[in-house]
Amino acid sequence: MAGGSRRLDAAMHERLPRDPFLLFLGDVSADKGARHLADVYKTLDRPPPLVMIGRCFLEELSRDPAVMTLGPWPYEAAQEALRRCLFAIVPSVCAEAFGLAALETSAAGRAVIASAVGGLSEVVIDEETGLLVAPGDRNALRVALDRLIADARLRMRLGDAGARHARSFSAEAVVPLFEDGYRVAMKTRAARRCEPWSREARRPGQ
Repeated sequence: MAGGSRRLDAAMHERLPRDPFLLFLGDVSADKGARHLADVYKTLDRPPPLVMIGRCFLEELSRDPAVMTLGPWPYEAAQEALRRCLFAIVPSVCAEAFGLAALETSAAGRAVIASAVGGLSEVVIDEETGLLVAPGDRNALRVALDRLIADARLRMRLGDAGARHARSFSAEAVVPLFEDGYRVAMKTRAARRCEPWSREARRPGQ
């Protein structure tokens, strides 16, 4: 089974461009900003290929020769695409509860351009671990794409800082915080339960 999975991943990786490429990872849908990104991408001057990996809900993009829509990939195969890309784009035009694609991009040591909306603003630190742009702002996204395509040193700086920042979201870092929160909540609840009994136990004059 493992050997078959590796062969499948290798076949998928053969579909990736040989040259450096840009990556969109997630549902290829309007609310994830896929159409918005494709429209902006077409205004760039001779950009690297744009690869989209994920379930495609926009039929016109699946037929668009300007972008490569490769469909959904297994986790490990998608991670390898992240490691090979120049950088990734998370251009959501709706509020993201968390922004897993942006976090995984950072964890892979790659810079990310993301919309400044919802949880993405927490995962990506503007100009430190990536670039944040206003959701739906075509000019801002075009400027950010041009910057990262042209500046390898900026990509490296943002990717390195992003990898360090991503560690703060690891299970080793986050689970103890949840445990501390539960302990505090349990102590507070126990204290509140005991409080009425203490008042009832008091007698006049005590």
